[in-house]
Amino acid sequence: MNNKRKSEEEYVKKQVGNNVSTLISDLRAYLELSRAAFSAPIGLSPTHIARLEKGVTVPSQENINKICEAFEVDKRYFECLIDVKDAVEKKNPEAGVANRLKLARKEKGWSQQELARRSGVDASIINRVEFGAKLTEKQGVKLAEALEVGVEWLLLGKEKKKEYPVDQRMIDWLWEHSDVRKEIWGRMSGNTNPDNIVEFHNIVEFPGNGCGDRSDGSDGCDSGDATRMWRYGLRGQGN
Repeated sequence: MNNKRKSEEEYVKKQVGNNVSTLISDLRAYLELSRAAFSAPIGLSPTHIARLEKGVTVPSQENINKICEAFEVDKRYFECLIDVKDAVEKKNPEAGVANRLKLARKEKGWSQQELARRSGVDASIINRVEFGAKLTEKQGVKLAEALEVGVEWLLLGKEKKKEYPVDQRMIDWLWEHSDVRKEIWGRMSGNTNPDNIVEFHNIVEFPGNGCGDRSDGSDGCDSGDATRMWRYGLRGQGN
């Protein structure tokens, strides 16, 4: 009887260990940390982390608590009640900013140094933010403009405001182009005149660098935002 109970306890312990090992491995992968970087804040060796991830060793509750405190992880993650993304971001909203910044930068194919050059935000700040440091609104605006994403997406995670942002550059550009504003107002009110769409196309779809002759015969050189706004944001409302 005692042997059977011992066998059952060992089986349960093994199953729990296997589940926790996967959770720890997934968490470290999500945080994009080496075993050395992951182990240091919780006072364990990289070898110990390897044993935990392989299920060789079952972590104590104390070590699980240390992991949650060190990386600001919701403890419900280790109860399999929420996934790793929710566990990190709900506990630490700055982690969401870090992940979005890293995602947008990688979508551009830029290094942190390149993003720093284009945005005017120091590379050391970008590096710290990507590891969970707070991003100020002023820095967020600069980074969002450089990455061509909405600042509300970057700072607050509003998915609908990620692409083709209505940022200050677009607003300034629109104030210089009354015909475009008129066309937008027409679309907003549902009174779009097909003839105006052709005229609008001639106004804003400049060659690749955003420069060319306008329909009124004048020369113009405007940002590529106008071209993108036309091609993706307005023409035929999705056609």
